[in-house]
Amino acid sequence: MGPGRVRRTPASLVIYYMNSYYKIVGLTVGFFVTGYLIWPMFFELSVSQAQTPGMIMNTRGNNDFYDGTLFWLTFGLIPLLHFAVNKSAKSKSLKQELISLFVLTFFGLLFWQARLLLTVIEAKRTNLGVDPAIMFEYPINELQPQLYFAIGIIVGTILSWLTLRMVNNKMEK
Repeated sequence: MGPGRVRRTPASLVIYYMNSYYKIVGLTVGFFVTGYLIWPMFFELSVSQAQTPGMIMNTRGNNDFYDGTLFWLTFGLIPLLHFAVNKSAKSKSLKQELISLFVLTFFGLLFWQARLLLTVIEAKRTNLGVDPAIMFEYPINELQPQLYFAIGIIVGTILSWLTLRMVNNKMEK
């Protein structure tokens, strides 16, 4: 091998020659599988953050498969939504693409955490002035962290698209 030549591994050759659409499909499938694998941790983290002293999470009637499916789909659509925002808003640099990805994921996480915070506030307000020995029962079906994560991703997608359009319009003028 001569100087300046880079030796490519088979994996890097596959990625090098793949079309950007195949990359997006690969990332989407990868994110979907990752969402499937981290769903139990996400759910347990959500329950542990929402639970307060004196609160019992009622798990009767919990439909984990449906709840998990919404999370997997939402998590899997992140690369596809990011790609759609960047193509439709015509991002001009890597910095703009990273900012749009940050906005998209930030709002997903923000809405998820806001729901958990509202659950804690609701539980504390319900237990206010009540004997601490009495336990408050909260139905876990009403928590729905995956729904608020999905709503946040959608809001983040819209806001990142609007932000990129405004920046690009300002740069053209």
